Amino acid sequence: MTGPVLNTIVLNFRTPNLSIMAVEGALREMQGIAGGVTLVDNDGGGDGSLEKDAGRGAGAGLAG
Repeated sequence: MTGPVLNTIVLNFRTPNLSIMAVEGALREMQGIAGGVTLVDNDGGGDGSLEKDAGRGAGAGLAG
C-alpha cells in the first residue's frame, strides 16, 4: 500500500501573476510530499493569461 498523495489545483481567472505565485508557493510548501500541482486556465479570457502561465511554467521546468 502507498501513502497519501496531495494534489493541489489552482484555478486562474484573469489573474496570471497571482496564479503563478500560488503555484510557486504550493510547490515550495509541498517539497517532500507526494503529489503535484495543476494550474487550470480559463483560456477564453482573452487577457493573455494562458501564454503568460505557459511561458512561466516552461521557464521553471514545468509542463505547459
